[in-house]
Amino acid sequence: MDMNTSELQMELHQIIDQVQDNRILQAVHTILSSQVSIFAQTTDGRPLSKDGFDEMLEAGEEDIKAGRFISQKNLKEKIKTWREK
Repeated sequence: MDMNTSELQMELHQIIDQVQDNRILQAVHTILSSQVSIFAQTTDGRPLSKDGFDEMLEAGEEDIKAGRFISQKNLKEKIKTWREK
């Protein structure tokens, strides 16, 4: 009997919940992670793909090259003024 996607997902959840061997769980994690396009999450919790992450890195590097950044020392001074308001 072939299961539909939803049934298969439910059964996999049940099986995974019962597995205690960390090596097996790591292997399953590796296999399944390679099939998912979500690479990370933004600071506000939105999903971020590997391509989106790479784009953010490139944009950050371009900002640095163009001088669009603030030093840690200057940032600390700026934060102090926020607290004073």
